[in-house]
Amino acid sequence: MMGGQNCHAEIMFDDNVKWLAQPRLSSASSPPLEARDYILRSEAATMTFLQKHTRIPSPRIYDWACESDPSNPLGRAGYILMEKMEGKPLDWQGTTELQKETTTGRLNPFHSSLEGASALTRSYLAMIASSKIEATCPIETHLMHRFRLDILNDAGEDMLSDKPKLAQEELRLAATLHEKGS
Repeated sequence: MMGGQNCHAEIMFDDNVKWLAQPRLSSASSPPLEARDYILRSEAATMTFLQKHTRIPSPRIYDWACESDPSNPLGRAGYILMEKMEGKPLDWQGTTELQKETTTGRLNPFHSSLEGASALTRSYLAMIASSKIEATCPIETHLMHRFRLDILNDAGEDMLSDKPKLAQEELRLAATLHEKGS
């Protein structure tokens, strides 16, 4: 099964135990390497936390590695190996519009795609500013994400009610970049 960022392959062992291999897909439209690694680490940590600390059904993680990990046995492909849980996978192409609206309404905390895109872009800016991800060209990356926010704002929905906070983050980022360059 293929998704937008992952491929899923079932592994069946001789004792009928099933695992799910989830290698990452990478394309020109994928987020930067640092963001892809951050997302993969977050997914693995979230599933591990759910497994250990809650009763929410979640797969057990057996192994995972980021693209940038030099000891990754797959080389430059991030992956997660996990327990395959019983159940019926979502068939997105086979769902009706009403089912899609109901499902995305439950999964999506945003009221519009503009709000979601704005939140994701602000998240990237915050991760760059806090050095949680390192961009190869941090100034250009920061400016590109700020430009995206400006476009989203101009698109008709003012999602930037926290402009003073963003300005403070930009000043911190500029100071951090200046210190690194010195």
